[in-house]
Amino acid sequence: HDPDDDELTLNKECYGVPTLDETEGRAYYTCLDGVWCVDMATGDYVGHYEMDGQNLGSNVTVGPDAVYVGYPGDSMYSLAKDLSSSNWSYDAGSGFGCTPALDSGGNIWFPALGTGREFIGLDSSGAELFTPKIMSSEAVRICSAVIGDSGSIYYQTSQYKLYAFNPDGTFKWTYFNSLTNNFY
Repeated sequence: HDPDDDELTLNKECYGVPTLDETEGRAYYTCLDGVWCVDMATGDYVGHYEMDGQNLGSNVTVGPDAVYVGYPGDSMYSLAKDLSSSNWSYDAGSGFGCTPALDSGGNIWFPALGTGREFIGLDSSGAELFTPKIMSSEAVRICSAVIGDSGSIYYQTSQYKLYAFNPDGTFKWTYFNSLTNNFY
């Protein structure tokens, strides 16, 4: 981006859904070359965090002090909100195809494919909290998690299952939908 130019020109394909930070008036989105941020009121460039030329595996999740994004090169990143730097990265040992979820305590929850751990919880400093293990024989696509008002964490797999975990990451229940041929 040329700061003297009025237009923001993207030379890479962009995917996913923009994420809004209404408190700071910013919109974040992912492209083949990383994460971008613009001012919501003016469209002015705020920042860009470059990531090595792959389609990012997730949309951005905005936290109170950072933004989080999964990278297909096996890592979850915590970035400064102006995208000037990385706060930390966590090597999940597997690729991403999902957007991380943030609970009310600032913990990040996300599925990582093919690790045998499948679902990971980190605190806001990047320290591992709990990694509930679902059946490791399920080499499946795990979709993005959502967190309910009670703090319970829910996600679905391509094997017709909906999982629920308590706010501390312990297993709550699973539902198997045998009446469909695809659950996502």
